Formats: sequence, structure tokens, C-alpha cells
Amino acid sequence: MFSLMIPRRHRTAAFPAFPDALFDELWRGFAAAPRAAAPAFQPHLDVRETEAAIVVTAELPGLDEKDFEVSIEADVLTLKGEKRSETETAPEGWRHVETTRGRFERKILLPEGVDADAVKAVYKHGVLTVSVPKPVPAPALVRSVPISTD
Repeated sequence: MFSLMIPRRHRTAAFPAFPDALFDELWRGFAAAPRAAAPAFQPHLDVRETEAAIVVTAELPGLDEKDFEVSIEADVLTLKGEKRSETETAPEGWRHVETTRGRFERKILLPEGVDADAVKAVYKHGVLTVSVPKPVPAPALVRSVPISTD
């Protein structure tokens, strides 16, 4: 099997004043740096505001409608689900995998008073679009207060 790693070759000190141990110490930090685990799948979100609604767009490539859910609770829009791998192990011949898998959950704070029954979600071509109508502000109640002179 072909290796992508370049083997370290034995070096002799080019300068006697700088032994190999010095160079080894300098480069040790790079070799010993911990490798970060591949990040779990997190869908990218766009949130925009129109005159009538707040529109949230989420990229969910490779997912079906059954793989995620959208909910609203206490003025918080929640998108959660899981992107699963089609196979348990990588098929033979794969050398490099950059696709991410895993559970995800994204929360967006909405204005107070959103009508959860009026929210609409459309999923098409791997893009989820959730439209949340803006709450209608209650009209300011102006009352005249009688003034007494007693």
C-alpha cells in the first residue's frame, strides 16, 4: 500500500556546534501536536429578516426529511437531527475522507410572541427554508384618565 507519509531520514549534524538533538527538540512540538478530531456535522445557517418574516435557511446536503426535525419552543427555533454514514467502515480503496457525520442541533432565538402555528418549512434540493412570520405588535392602548379636583 502506498503511504502518504514521508519517512524521516537519518541526518548527520552539518555543523558540529548544533547537534541533532537541538534540531529534534525544535521540531518535537510540531510532531507532538494533538490532532483535532474531525468536527461533527453542523449545518450552515443563514438568517435574514424581511418586512413580514424571519427566514432561516439551512444547508442539509445528503439528508432526507426523516433525518431532521424543526421545532419551536418558548421563542426558540430548534433544528436537530443526524447525518448518518451509509456504511460502517470505509470501502477498500478510500485513502482520504472529508465528509462529516454525526448528530447536530442548532438553536435560533426568535422575537417574543411568534405564532408557532403559522411557521412554514420547505425542504428542497438539500436546503431547508423555515419562514417564521413576525409577531404583530399589540396596538398601544391610550386611555384618557379623568382628573379630579377633590
